[in-house]
Amino acid sequence: MGSNPGLRDKDDQSTYEPIEGPVVQDGASPEDVMQGALGDCWLISTMRGVAAANPELIADNIRANDDGTYTITLYERGEPVEVTVTAEFPAVDGDPTYADNEGERELWPLLYEKAMAQHMGGSYEDLDGDWPSRAIEAMTGEPVQTYDEGFFPWDNKDLPPAADLRSRLEDGGVIIASTNGDGDKASAGELVSNHAYTVTGIDDDGNVTVQNPWGSHEPPITMTYEEFEERFARFDVGSARK
Repeated sequence: MGSNPGLRDKDDQSTYEPIEGPVVQDGASPEDVMQGALGDCWLISTMRGVAAANPELIADNIRANDDGTYTITLYERGEPVEVTVTAEFPAVDGDPTYADNEGERELWPLLYEKAMAQHMGGSYEDLDGDWPSRAIEAMTGEPVQTYDEGFFPWDNKDLPPAADLRSRLEDGGVIIASTNGDGDKASAGELVSNHAYTVTGIDDDGNVTVQNPWGSHEPPITMTYEEFEERFARFDVGSARK
């Protein structure tokens, strides 16, 4: 077990505090986790996607140890990597600073985020910006397909047809869509610049619904498939069926 990951300098009011609660209660679900004061939307959106696709994978990859620590199984190039952490997390007066719960306390989002911080460099600062593909691979051990714009203006994302992407989502898929730095209006609600969203559904007509990792108090945004491909700069598609 390594030392606690470092905090960001601007979070100097936070200290490590013991946070109590079950690891998982009534199965992991997307509503268990929301993004806190850290730029790791790429990771939180993936947590929500994996929880929707295969909640058992999350529970199976967290082991409670006799000394009160927890061992989280992550993956690097498809191979398991075990990271052991304590149940102490950055907080202010018992309120977690980074990943948190939307409802009743469950520790799995906090444990995963802490394990990723430890694994990726030893500081929560190391989570402040990355691609969802890294999170999908780390949580599932499965390869990820990325669809994004090429170097030249005429390079297309070549996103699969809506029906194909819907089948992948319904078959244990995890799809995370990322905006660029411009920000843009969707057909309902507003997309945040430089932000990752979990794709939660694609209907029979190809309309796509995405969810902001800030939490369920943020209304889902639904748009046509054409808007979906236009408004987002990058799509990372993986599987949680491991």
